Amino acid sequence: MKSGRVSWLVIALILAFVVSYMACSHAFPITVRERPASSPNPSITPGTDITVSQFLLGVFDPLEAWERAAALRTWNTVPSHENYEIRQNVYGEIAGAYGLALVIVDKSLASSSRFSLIVFIRRPRNKYDLYWIYKNADLSRVSLNRVSGDIFVSGIREGGSSLNCEIAWSRKDNKWTCLGL
Repeated sequence: MKSGRVSWLVIALILAFVVSYMACSHAFPITVRERPASSPNPSITPGTDITVSQFLLGVFDPLEAWERAAALRTWNTVPSHENYEIRQNVYGEIAGAYGLALVIVDKSLASSSRFSLIVFIRRPRNKYDLYWIYKNADLSRVSLNRVSGDIFVSGIREGGSSLNCEIAWSRKDNKWTCLGL
């Protein structure tokens, strides 16, 4: 069982390296392939103007009613939460925990640094914790990818440098973050 997990990790790392190499050597933006709405892990089409609250209330099917309510309670504590719209999402296991990763955009800002990457991590007693991995950054050419039980972030940053990391718990920083590969 352990060698199978190691094999998947090796494959994920190789895949991340190949994507990073291709993005840097060919200087083209990485595009996200949209999945059909019936998929258990749908992506939101850019420009659909669906707020995070609308998404949690009913657009995203895999959540149970209690999960919807818990995630929405957590989201409603964010100041000006009504200004954020969904651009990408990945749901499921995140480095041993269970939750939802979202790339969101603050529609009240006009600059390219209006994107954020957040994760909702499911906790006991009908609770979700919210972590801001990146806030007010240019994530317009970044994609979320699921490989086995992990979520990887890959793409190009505003200055042209590549971004390749895994969403995981950092023991050093005592928070969820994106650990570089």
